[in-house]
Amino acid sequence: MLEERMAAEMNKEVERSEGSTNVELQLRQLALVDRIIGLESEIAALKSNANTEELLASLRSTTTWRIGSLVLAPILWTRRIPHSIRGRARGK
Repeated sequence: MLEERMAAEMNKEVERSEGSTNVELQLRQLALVDRIIGLESEIAALKSNANTEELLASLRSTTTWRIGSLVLAPILWTRRIPHSIRGRARGK
């Protein structure tokens, strides 16, 4: 999808460049190179995010994670109880 977007932008720039001076062409080329570098950086960030999500999913499927979740469930549940309910339980 990003490659298609890059190609479409490059085609637009080529169409605009017809009849331009050499300096204008060089400036447009620099702008395109800058845009390509930005898109490559965006692709790398998206891949990194996907790898992190896969790692987290594999971690959560381990036996240790499941046992830890079961042990901590009551503690986490008490944290979710609204303060008003806890206040009534204490007699306030």
